This record gives sequence, structure tokens and C-alpha cells, in this order.
Amino acid sequence: MNTYVNQLCEDLRSHHGKFPTLPNIRAISPYSDFPDFMEGPMMFLFGPKYEMADLFEISPEAFPPVEKLSAEHIRQISDAILGLWESLNIYADLPKGVPAEKIYQQLVHKWAESPIPVLPFGQVHLEFCDYESSDCPWGDEYCRCKRQRMKDKKIRRSAKFRKHL
Repeated sequence: MNTYVNQLCEDLRSHHGKFPTLPNIRAISPYSDFPDFMEGPMMFLFGPKYEMADLFEISPEAFPPVEKLSAEHIRQISDAILGLWESLNIYADLPKGVPAEKIYQQLVHKWAESPIPVLPFGQVHLEFCDYESSDCPWGDEYCRCKRQRMKDKKIRRSAKFRKHL
């Protein structure tokens, strides 16, 4: 498995910073008369979206199941995926404290899941949660949306309490 993981990580690193040829956004956007500083947001809204398997020439099936990987392999592949994404201004919004196995599974799921925009400048943030705690991929223990909703309830309760003073 070491040889396979090393080759997979090398394949991921080989795509660092290689942006696809991006179209002239003024030609494809329904709004052609916009200031230059709006090119990034316009590309995000109206530019092409890419399947990661096509963009990076690595199918989701190339990633081994988590059960077959050692902790070191999981770290290596996860770091290689995140490094590749960051080289293209793509950032994974991950909660703190989540076990590496869960992170790896979600990174691979995201790889297979949906097309992404690629921007020559600015940032794209990949969300892993729909902010519906009942369907959170991180589980109750690491769900940020559940913690945020509990915090919001406390704020509302304290506001209601203050209103009665």
C-alpha cells in the first residue's frame, strides 16, 4: 500500500497550481459591462464548474477505502488533497477536532460529489455540511451547526429574559 499511496500523492502534487484555461468571463456572462474588480465574482457565478475527477485526472475510485489505510496513509493523502486544492485557491472548511478518518472520508466524498468553480484569484470555500444538524457528516460530536444553533438559542433566551427585566 505504501507504493500506491506515494504514487497517488505524487499524482495529486503534479497538478499543483495548474489552472484550467479559463474563458473570457465577459463573453459568457449575461452582464458584460462590469468593472475589472468584479471578474472573480462573475467567474464564480457564471464561469464553468469542473468535476474534480476531470480537472485533476484522478477518479474518486483511486482513493482507497479508509479501512485499508494506516493513520499515516490517511494523513499523507489528506494533506496532498488539501495542498492541491489550496494551490488553486480552494479551501476546505473543516471543523476542529474531527478524527482524521472522518476528514479523509469527507474529502473523498467531496472529490466525487459536485463540480467546483476554479478562480485565478480570490478563494473558493468548500462546505461539507448543509447546516442541518440531523444530516451533518461530522456527527453530533463535531457538528458546528448544532453548536451554533445551541449558541443562538442561548442568545435568544437571554434576550427574552432581558426583555422581562
